[in-house]
Amino acid sequence: MLRYLSPEWLSELDRACREGRPVHAADDEVPFVIQLLVSDGPQGDVAYHLRVNHGAVSVQPGVAPESNITLSHDYATAEAVARGELSAQRAFMAGRLRVRGDLVRLVELQGSVAELSDDIGGVTQALRDRTEF
Repeated sequence: MLRYLSPEWLSELDRACREGRPVHAADDEVPFVIQLLVSDGPQGDVAYHLRVNHGAVSVQPGVAPESNITLSHDYATAEAVARGELSAQRAFMAGRLRVRGDLVRLVELQGSVAELSDDIGGVTQALRDRTEF
């Protein structure tokens, strides 16, 4: 079993994303990075980021120095989203997910981000059976 948000889980998420289908951004020549910050987890705070570059998606642990968007939420919210019990949109609307960064770029990339969210949701779904929350 993989412990949710552990280094091994992040590594498996990265592998699955790299093997997944490409995500096409509005401008594939300009990479974009989504930083995720999860607070108050069983092992403390966790930071990781998704990088989309020429359609390829990768996941890396830690803080990205050049993120376009940062999503912040507590562990309970992150776990509910990962389990499929709560959508990121609902978490945002309820004030449980905070978004900051280049919101203009986010709007420009909204189709790509939605595509990425769907793909990550699919990857997360595949990991759920092997994830210990």
